[in-house]
Amino acid sequence: MKTPFAKAQAWFDGRTVREQRMLAVMLAVIVLCAVWLLILQPLWSWKAGAADRRARAQTDLAYVTAQASRADVSTTAASGPAIEPLALQTAEAAGLSITTGMDASGAFGFRAANVSSAALFGWLAELKTGHGIDAVRLDIVENADATVTAEGALSR
Repeated sequence: MKTPFAKAQAWFDGRTVREQRMLAVMLAVIVLCAVWLLILQPLWSWKAGAADRRARAQTDLAYVTAQASRADVSTTAASGPAIEPLALQTAEAAGLSITTGMDASGAFGFRAANVSSAALFGWLAELKTGHGIDAVRLDIVENADATVTAEGALSR
């Protein structure tokens, strides 16, 4: 009984030694290319993809950690006095009349109409230095009578 490769073996044996060596080298190159394309390239691609996913995960972890620490800070800061009574009290002491409410971003919002810029910025400086309350958003419009109208948001 002849093996399935008997015809190929007979054909190969019919070649000269030089042709047999060239065919062997050609077969080796084909095998190396197949190993390269079918095994090594996908492995390296998977490794590069894993490195990219790891870098993205590290970035996400750093972001989440920063947000969590900010949440911890805001939680401890929120345990102090509420912003609204402090803002109203210090505004009255600075001679300002402000209206308060919720800002579009969810922070404590205020509006001061027709006030002097010195009084407004003095009030904001007092909130910052005396109570740790920052203006996270501030929109100022200059009026024709040398006063300003300010809208903003305050946060610890």
